[in-house]
Parts: sequence; structure tokens; C-alpha cells
Amino acid sequence: MLREHADTELLAPGLEAEFAAMDGDDDGIATVGQFEVVLVAFGLEAEEARVARALLDADGDGLITRREYLNGWTEFLLGEAAGGLLGPVN
Repeated sequence: MLREHADTELLAPGLEAEFAAMDGDDDGIATVGQFEVVLVAFGLEAEEARVARALLDADGDGLITRREYLNGWTEFLLGEAAGGLLGPVN
């Protein structure tokens, strides 16, 4: 489940689809390799993909769970702590 936020329902379908592309074996976990390969395919440089992985890997175990991915992007795009890239999208 996504972190509580009024606009998360607008982001959830796209974020779920992105995560599904990374989670090739559908186990709810994106390995370092799965995550970085997909982000590079989306146009990020390899170093940018590594930085993104480090930021989204909330518990530092080297894996990105579906929850970490959804919560991390929701916080980045809408969160108050980081100034929210998008802010409210109402």
C-alpha cells in the first residue's frame, strides 16, 4: 500500500507498471540488476540509476521491494520533506 497522500491514487497505476517492468519474475522484489537495467532503458545514465537505487532502497539490503519503490517515488514526487517535485497534482 502506498503512503497516505491525497494524490497517490493518481500516481499508483504508473508506478505499479514501472515496478512490474523491473520485477521480471513477479516476486515483488527488484534486484539491483533488474532495477538498474530498466532505469537505463528508460534513459538514465548508469550512475543515475545507481543513485536512484540507493535512494529507493530504504532498508539498505540491496533489493527494492514494491513498497519501497512506490513509497520512495511518492515521497520524491509529492512529499513535503523534500519539497515534493510535483507538489499536489489536483
